[in-house]
Amino acid sequence: MEWQVACDRAQVLEDLVLHGFGPERMASAAEDLGLSKAMLYRLLALYRVDPSPSSILPKRAGQSPGTRRLDQNLEALIECSMRNHYLKRERPRIVHLHRAVVAECHRGGLPPPSYKAIWNRVKQLDPAISMRYREGARKSRERFAPVGPGLRPEMPLDLYQIDHTPADVIVVSELDRKPIGRPWLTLVIDVASRMIAGFHLSLDSPSSASVALAISHAVLPKQKFLPNLNWLQTSQWRVYRRLSTLTTRRNSTVRRLREAATSTEFS
Repeated sequence: MEWQVACDRAQVLEDLVLHGFGPERMASAAEDLGLSKAMLYRLLALYRVDPSPSSILPKRAGQSPGTRRLDQNLEALIECSMRNHYLKRERPRIVHLHRAVVAECHRGGLPPPSYKAIWNRVKQLDPAISMRYREGARKSRERFAPVGPGLRPEMPLDLYQIDHTPADVIVVSELDRKPIGRPWLTLVIDVASRMIAGFHLSLDSPSSASVALAISHAVLPKQKFLPNLNWLQTSQWRVYRRLSTLTTRRNSTVRRLREAATSTEFS
């Protein structure tokens, strides 16, 4: 119904835009649409900016969505109660927040709001603010802050990335064929070219030793390593370079490796 009314008005306004909108034509069009001339002029101004029926849709009666009708003092009390009672690590329910707000209103001599009013304000909370109050500013930044540019290599072999993964095989004993475990593969990957610069394979869980051995394999030439592999004797693996920078995450194992990297083996 409202869309049809907007389409009928758009046809009249389009005719006015194309053939002129003098006083007589405006009076005749206003009479045809059942509008005042002032209202028709307002619709014409909107239509000239955006010539589509959607720009002149009749507005529904009542307040627009999101409008708040509570007293400012009551709004301030609700906001304070949300910070003190709701935005906690324990994550209390909205019904508990509503009870706290009602109790504060009775003490302050204010009319208590309905449960729906409290529910609407909780749903309008910024998730970043909620996480900052409940889990801390660092968690909030990690979850909602824009991602920075990070490290970007300027050339191949300029930046290495190290990762661990369990191999999709199970090693068994040569004597009784009983399973020993799944080996861990530590890879050193060149970020620019995605080439494998080095690796380390071990039955031990990832540690600073496995990372150090993988880095040693990445920074040293492979001429002495390839002949030990029968199926790679004729291949070439010219991917090696000394590290210029070693960055770590918040990991105690890798942190210890960075402290050990000042030795002559990596210099």
